[in-house]
Amino acid sequence: MPDLEDFVKRIAGNAYVWIGLTDTDVEGTWKWVDGSTLTSGFWDPREPNGKKGENCALSYSPGWADFSYGWLYSSFSFYFISSLKNSWTESRRYCTGRGTDLIIINNREEQEFAKKFSHGNPFWIGLTDSDVEDSWKWVDGSTLTSRF
Repeated sequence: MPDLEDFVKRIAGNAYVWIGLTDTDVEGTWKWVDGSTLTSGFWDPREPNGKKGENCALSYSPGWADFSYGWLYSSFSFYFISSLKNSWTESRRYCTGRGTDLIIINNREEQEFAKKFSHGNPFWIGLTDSDVEDSWKWVDGSTLTSRF
């Protein structure tokens, strides 16, 4: 496992990288997203600190840390919830500046999850027709194939 940790540090540099570890099901019981239990790790000496709502682990120098900071985990994906009120372009810039993008909704379950976390408030999704009017594409370049 030290080789894996060195690999992650080389790839990520000083960036924060989610490593696929969560204690969402049971606080303090860390599992990988495939459901297997963590047997050893590279926690920063001050982590995990057990703060409520910090259910995700990220890798950074000098080790792993638990975090939340507006992130939600569902169905093998993380979602960042911002309270900023920006335009679609500004919101996308905000996301991409943090190494992520606006939400791409692939199925009804994800649509319902997004509606639930928004609490009825409007939110931006990663769907645009900026290249060709009325030709909708997701921010990853894929075309809109379903409507929910």
